[in-house]
Amino acid sequence: MKKRNGFFILSLVCMAFLTACNAAQLITPDASSPTTNSPATMPPVASTPAAPKKTPQSPTPAAPSQGIAAAALVWVAKAMNLNEADVEIISVEAVQWSDSCLGVSKAGEMCLQVITPGYRILAKVKGETVELHSNESGSAVRQAGAGSPNPGGNKPPIDTQPQGDVSQAAAAAITMLAKQLSINPTTIQVIKDEMVEWPNGCLGVQMMGKLCAMHVVPGHRVILAVGKSQYEFHTNADGSTVLLAADLATLSADKVLVWEQSDGAVCSRVEIGTGGVAFGPCGGNLLDMKFANEKRTAQMTDWIAKYGSFFGATKAGTMKFNGQGKALPDEAEQRSMAEWAKEVFNESQSVIDSAAQGVVLTWHREGGIAGFCDDLTISVDGWAEASSCKGTPKSLGSYRLTPLQLKQMYVWLDAWKSFDVTQNDPDNVADAMKTHLIFTGRGAGMPSESEKANVMPFAQEVFSAAPTLR
Repeated sequence: MKKRNGFFILSLVCMAFLTACNAAQLITPDASSPTTNSPATMPPVASTPAAPKKTPQSPTPAAPSQGIAAAALVWVAKAMNLNEADVEIISVEAVQWSDSCLGVSKAGEMCLQVITPGYRILAKVKGETVELHSNESGSAVRQAGAGSPNPGGNKPPIDTQPQGDVSQAAAAAITMLAKQLSINPTTIQVIKDEMVEWPNGCLGVQMMGKLCAMHVVPGHRVILAVGKSQYEFHTNADGSTVLLAADLATLSADKVLVWEQSDGAVCSRVEIGTGGVAFGPCGGNLLDMKFANEKRTAQMTDWIAKYGSFFGATKAGTMKFNGQGKALPDEAEQRSMAEWAKEVFNESQSVIDSAAQGVVLTWHREGGIAGFCDDLTISVDGWAEASSCKGTPKSLGSYRLTPLQLKQMYVWLDAWKSFDVTQNDPDNVADAMKTHLIFTGRGAGMPSESEKANVMPFAQEVFSAAPTLR
């Protein structure tokens, strides 16, 4: 009986050993039968194959490879006058070129003998393979081989960007716009491509309800044109993130700011230019007229020269602005411009006393050794009016609050109810000074007496910045 049990156990051990051997053979790759993969439109950078697995997985595309592949699609399509659908990127391989010419030199060209990181890109165009060499950022691309096929016809080989010095970021913006409009990328013209430093992770594009990381992001401002329509894109440095900042197609040459706001029941819209406004309901007929306040033309002209184009979403409404400057307004400045547009809308309607409706702060002081008599008015749009009431009243100028002053004013405006505060020297003091301030808030809280007192030096600081007092 013991012999039978021993024989039975020995048999089980042998069977287990044979089963393990067969399993090992099942997962051993067959080198004589390579796997065939279909070419990917935007493949990952070529790398050493990972150890074989029972269920092969497609490698995760590398971000640099995706950007280079997208740029290559645009470059080939534009250079050969093709649709992007006619171009297929077969592979993108990271390489170290032996010179600054990316391994593709022209007759009589001097190439620096330095190692240049970049990519070898293989593209299939109408059944034929084209090899492209690029630098690491994709800002320079050349077609390899003088005898390389050129399926587009008699066009010259690609040795630079198809349209001037187009960056990888601009190429990514072209790709996005072409897909959005369902058009051939060759019909898109680059109007501007400039390097900038965006103030936040949203690339300077303010979006309602979206929090933006507050850190500087290097990138590009790209303005593209399709016919007479223009579009502004904001990108990061390599073009892997592209945001539509402003659809300038809706803004004609004489209408450079479009503002809209809805209270849930009514949506109002105003289109503003240096010569006047067009206002009315969103999606309805707009009435054209000149500015009701003659100062608006000068204010608008100042903004056009100072700010570039942008899209803003603020508590005072959304707006699109088409400027010619280089500065990008911060959040408080954008809100002031939206509040300004709302004031222009109200002035155009003439249904309310807009001048009084838009006042946030009035400040008056008189007395003192110097015999002061001064007045200050700050409007919700961030513009201040200073004047002297000593003797013959006279204006001391109209000017805009600084970005920091705007930010502080809007914090108070949104948090506090309306209040007034008076600071007077005792009556028995010679040359007593009397100061009175009225603040019109929109919030629900009432400031403490110390908080009210802190608004006084703020008003005096703004008054001291009047143009005639500098």
